[in-house]
Amino acid sequence: MTGIAKVILPTALDKEFDYSFSESQAVEKGMRVEVDFRGRKSLGLVVSLARQSKIKKLKNISGILDAQPLLDNQQFSFAEALSRYYPYSLGEFLFMMLPPYLKKLHPCGSQDRRRPNQKCNLPSTKFIKANDVMERYRQWRSLVNEKLKSGSVLICLPQSSYLLKVRDLLERDFPRRVKALHSHQTEKEFFQNWCQSRQNSLIIGMRMALFYYPADLNLMIIEEEDSQHYFQEEKPFYHLREAAGLLSKNMGIDLVLAGNNPSLVTYQRICDNQIKLIEGVEETKKINLIDLGGSLRKKIVGPVLIELLGKTLGSGKTAVVLWNKKDNPKSLGLGIKGLAARLKLQFPEARIDSWEKRSLNSRIVLATVEILSSLYDREVFDAGFLLDTDAMLGRPDYQVTFDTYLYIKKLGSFFREPLSVFTVNPQYYLFEYLNQDWRQYYQKELNLRKKMELPPCKLLVKISLRSKNEKPLLKYAQDLYNNLKADFAEIYGPSPDHPFKLRDKYRYLITIKTEGSPQQNRKFTEKIARARRGNLQLAVQLH
Repeated sequence: MTGIAKVILPTALDKEFDYSFSESQAVEKGMRVEVDFRGRKSLGLVVSLARQSKIKKLKNISGILDAQPLLDNQQFSFAEALSRYYPYSLGEFLFMMLPPYLKKLHPCGSQDRRRPNQKCNLPSTKFIKANDVMERYRQWRSLVNEKLKSGSVLICLPQSSYLLKVRDLLERDFPRRVKALHSHQTEKEFFQNWCQSRQNSLIIGMRMALFYYPADLNLMIIEEEDSQHYFQEEKPFYHLREAAGLLSKNMGIDLVLAGNNPSLVTYQRICDNQIKLIEGVEETKKINLIDLGGSLRKKIVGPVLIELLGKTLGSGKTAVVLWNKKDNPKSLGLGIKGLAARLKLQFPEARIDSWEKRSLNSRIVLATVEILSSLYDREVFDAGFLLDTDAMLGRPDYQVTFDTYLYIKKLGSFFREPLSVFTVNPQYYLFEYLNQDWRQYYQKELNLRKKMELPPCKLLVKISLRSKNEKPLLKYAQDLYNNLKADFAEIYGPSPDHPFKLRDKYRYLITIKTEGSPQQNRKFTEKIARARRGNLQLAVQLH
């Protein structure tokens, strides 16, 4: 007797293909199979079985690669939830759940039989707010200990430097339980850790680790929840926070978010009682606002900075000067090396080092935004001077004020003395809130977003189109705009993205403002899925 398997392939085609298999072949949903596709050996994933097919002449499944299904019904359910939320196919999300080694025609033997997940009746989401990662760790460590008694725990971090620090803590407190899954591992190393983490494990990784969760997952923790690194910039585009929220509901498991400060989306959900806030009593780091209105604005190293640095060095202290311009042909000598040269003229006796080359002998340390990669090192300096706040606030993006607030607040933890923030516009509303309770600024920002109908009060969809050929790209963008405008009252573009050209590719942007209703999401998803793309790249961001 012959059976029919519905198979999806790791291609851009959002389509199932019918293949036949013999009675002796134990084919099941969730298994990988080897098939012939257009005359070539290809990897396929069985998504369902059928008794009949509309295709008269079917190709046979060449081989079965797995001893048992790699993906279960719950993982199919999660992929379906993702494909309803984001404009991408079920198959794209299912293949993301396979380790890179298994996306090739490698056989896979039997895995540990996974116990059924112990679901919560009402899964909860918490946000743990604390400036110090050790304080947050102490808060959620007890939850990890409790949940490991009956299943697995998954912890996500935004950067590899953070992952290494937290892994050391976990290995100290949970010896022989920690399994790391991240892109810096080789395929075989990743696969081995994946095999060993299918049951009763403590898994730590970055953004992609979410898709490799085991069936007995009991708890998810997302550290630095506000991090921009949690947005997947390659297709399929998704945000870890939203994907984790879908998985929490889908499996009925608790979700813990943590960080110095929440994202504005999370704050709104805290206000709506969807997320419980856990906040310890902490000393608020004061910020000094330095008004440059009366000084020479175009000078990087002006008299105000010279005076403040002179006092710091004269007291035998170390200073960090923050200037987020790297050296390249476009920096015109105003990059970090140019800043170092100007400071050396003023302070010839002081040792000036870059952040990467800092030592105990450094008197002035120059840093860019990359300083945040060392946030979990808990390294503390005497004084800090942030010079380019106005440049950050000048970017054409509704999110810049909020991002600048988060950046300043995180920088404050590096210094014993109040961080000095330089500006020529001290009346800007952000600065009024730097030394107030964080909720006051968040409420101000949220009220402004409501008034202007911006996220998180409305859904903003950004469609970014990229190609090396500008004219065909602009025509495609205009055609897509015309196709979408009948369904969306507020649609803007196509307009040049910022920057307009990046890595030899021109970029145009179409922006849609919508209520985010399921009906509108379906219309948008269907039209994007049907759009022919040719040689251009299309990215979708949901805000």
